[in-house]
Amino acid sequence: MRRTALYRIQRFFAIVSFTAFFGIVIIVARIFGMEMPWQQIVAPQSVNPVTSQSVILPVFNDQVAFISGHLGNDSGAVCADDADNVIITEAEINADVANRSAELLRKAGSDVIILEEYDPRLVNLQVDVLLSLHADSCIDASGYKAAYYTYSTIPDVEKRLLECIDT
Repeated sequence: MRRTALYRIQRFFAIVSFTAFFGIVIIVARIFGMEMPWQQIVAPQSVNPVTSQSVILPVFNDQVAFISGHLGNDSGAVCADDADNVIITEAEINADVANRSAELLRKAGSDVIILEEYDPRLVNLQVDVLLSLHADSCIDASGYKAAYYTYSTIPDVEKRLLECIDT
């Protein structure tokens, strides 16, 4: 009787341990951007009304535009060493952040475009999210600032977005 109970308890803990280990492996794989083989199988689907064919929907299908601050316009802040040799510019930092962010969002299924500072495509641009990226200086500090357009037609939505960024 005792052996049977002990065996059942051991089996229960073995199953729980295996499940926990498998879950940790999946989480770590997702953190490093690896897709699971079954994601295409369980992806949400919809029917295209024109062709009546099943269509796999992306996980995150918003349209996002990044304005890469100073890109195509000027260098922005210039970071130099003690001998006044240029190390990096704000425009380069902004472009790198925009490209990395766009890559992550595209992997999640978003449609992302990167725009220059005064890009003509900004006129009548229709996207779900528009972010302008600026590093602003070369000081050795971390953090961010976020704001929305003062004369926005949707200030409540933009305030909610800033709250999400702040949390």
